[in-house]
Formats: sequence, structure tokens, C-alpha cells
Amino acid sequence: MPRVSACFTHYNYAGYCAEAVGSILSQTLADLEVVLVENGSTDGSLEVLRRFEADPRVRLVPLARNVGPAAGWQHALERATGDYVAFLSTDDAWPPDFLARAASFLDGHPDFPMVYGRVEVFGGPPEACAAHARAFQPPPAGHLPYLDRLLEGNFVPQAATLVRRRLAVEVGGYDPAIHVNMDYDLGLRLALRGPAGYLDRVVARYRWHGGNVSAPTHEAFLRATADRVRSLRTLLAAHTERLRELGRLDRVRAEYHRALERLARAHYRRGEFAQARPLFGEVVRARPLRLSNALRYLKSCLRSRASGHGAAGAPVS
Repeated sequence: MPRVSACFTHYNYAGYCAEAVGSILSQTLADLEVVLVENGSTDGSLEVLRRFEADPRVRLVPLARNVGPAAGWQHALERATGDYVAFLSTDDAWPPDFLARAASFLDGHPDFPMVYGRVEVFGGPPEACAAHARAFQPPPAGHLPYLDRLLEGNFVPQAATLVRRRLAVEVGGYDPAIHVNMDYDLGLRLALRGPAGYLDRVVARYRWHGGNVSAPTHEAFLRATADRVRSLRTLLAAHTERLRELGRLDRVRAEYHRALERLARAHYRRGEFAQARPLFGEVVRARPLRLSNALRYLKSCLRSRASGHGAAGAPVS
């Protein structure tokens, strides 16, 4: 069994994939397997990745069609066999000593499910890189409560993490229904298993090119907020007792309802009353004293009924 599995998924970024895979194969860690999932690209990417098959550490997994990002990562996780697993996207890169340093940390901290570090943002306009660098702002030092930080928002990309593979599998891996924040979703469940370690150094290079799934557009905001709602709802449904043990149940419920309200208001502002209606309905039941949400709920009911979408329904799942 290898010590570390480096997982890589790729879809239609042929110009970047060689650099990313090169940064994996340049790792100083000797005991390494590399799982390359080609997620149904149509731009000749598969031919680029086939060049790396001569390396005995590499296993190329070409998929016949694109299955989406989360399902692609799950394919990679299911084929990984290492004690630890790391995930690198097509447009990112690792410094040569990342996996060696991260694996050494987890070797010495058996109760930690994962370790992460700082991120360098590169490749885009200075203002865009600076904004993303501020978003990826880890704690200054030490081992802070990882779950508490995640509840504030996704502050570290998955390229900057190394995870115990057994735990990633035990908590369910990647949810294929998550569209953007699949690493955040997995991180929430891992955070219930123990603290996260922190390496106070750059462990990943995040490329900003404007086509990133985290690009700040309104559609991206809707997808990310919907993902957050689903992640927190699933966490509450499946891990109520564990959250209660950790003293975080009320906090997670509050964050869930805040995310639900943001998603409802976003749909409402776009005139998408049929989508806003069930979300506001759930928010109003949880926070009945907030009159503004009650009024928006009633308006959404009337507007969606007038447009032929029926009366108020149950909360979305």
C-alpha cells in the first residue's frame, strides 16, 4: 500500500493539465501513487495525459463521458489505495515538498483527520488574485477548531489539504449532488472526526483564470449557496448526536437557516418565486418573528400561483 495517493481529475483544460500533473510527479515523497481521472474531455486532454502513463506511479482512468466534478473526485477516491489522499485540480499545482511535509505531520498526529496550509493565488489580475487570497485565509498559527472555521465559510481549497483516506471513505466521500463546494461538504464531515492540523507555509498554488468554478458571478453564488444549504442540511440530519456532543448543534442550525434565507432571497430578487417559495416557507417556520421573510413568502406564493406553479409546498430537499 502506498503512503500517499495523489488524486487528479480533469475536464477540458488541456493547456493546464501537464503543468499540474508535473507538479505531482515532482513531489519529493517517494512512496506515491497517482490516480488521473480524465472526466470525458473533448479538447484532446486525454492524449496529453496518456504521456504520463509511462511513469509506474500513474494510473490513468478515462471516463467515457463527463460525470460532473463531485462524481469525478469520487471515482478517484474509490481507486486510491494510499494511507493518505490528496486532491489536485487541473489548474492548480503543488510545491515539491508538500506531500512529504503533510504526510510527516499526519504520521506524528494520529488523531488528526487532515492537515492543510496556506495557498498562493496566481495567474490572474492582481485584484482578483488578492481577493481570492483574502478568502483563503487560514488561521495565523496553531490548531484552531476546524469545524468552527468551516461554518464561517470555505477558507481553504482542497488542493491545500492532505486527508486520511480511510476516514474520507468512512464519512461517505463526495456527494455527487454538490455542484461547486464538494471539498467543503467533505470537510464538514471530516471535521466531526477530529481537529485539523495546520502547516504555516504555502502548500498549494491556486490558478485564477476567470473560468474557475469559484468565480464570483451571480450563478456561481446561487450554486455555492445551494451547495451550502444541502451540506448543512445533510450534516444536521445525519450527525445530530455528534453535533450535540461537540456543542455545535445550535450553531449549525443557525448557519443552515442563514444560508437558506440567503438562497431564498437570491431567487426572490431574480423573480424566481417558485424556487423562493419553499425556501421562505422553511425559513418562516424556523424564524416566525421575521416579518420581512413572511411577507416575501406570501408574495412568492401569490406570484408562483399566478404563473401556474401551484400553491405553497413543502421545503425543498
